[in-house]
Amino acid sequence: MEAINKTERHASMVVSLIVIIFFAYDIAIDFAEGETNSPHFYIELSLVVLMAALVVYQLEKNLSTQIKLQSATKKLNSIQGEVATAIDQQLSDWVLSPAEKEVAWLMIKGFSFQEIAGFRSVAEKTIHQQAANVYQKAGVGSRHELISGFLEDFVSPG
Repeated sequence: MEAINKTERHASMVVSLIVIIFFAYDIAIDFAEGETNSPHFYIELSLVVLMAALVVYQLEKNLSTQIKLQSATKKLNSIQGEVATAIDQQLSDWVLSPAEKEVAWLMIKGFSFQEIAGFRSVAEKTIHQQAANVYQKAGVGSRHELISGFLEDFVSPG
């Protein structure tokens, strides 16, 4: 979606610049021929000025949006790092084995037991057992409870 909008913005800018160049060329010819007293000349001059102002406005708006996007991306990356650190700390507090910790992370990320088994090259039954160990150590009964426990910490006020 962003790539389409970016492409549309660039296309709009290119078309605007082509229109400006066309009218500026026509104004230059009219000026060279001494036809500066006609309404045609002033209409084209006004269009060039308005289009140039529009292009400057669009460039400024694009730059402003890009700066805001970069700032939001930095904040999001920071928050993601903090969330990952908090989750990792909680998994460590539960004294999970390295395998259980990896399984817990993959469950939190939304992978199925079958997918986790494939990633880890173990039997799906092994993943079920490791997940059961995670649930027991976390004091929950299911993946949903495990994940909702983390979500509760992050969405609760204060």
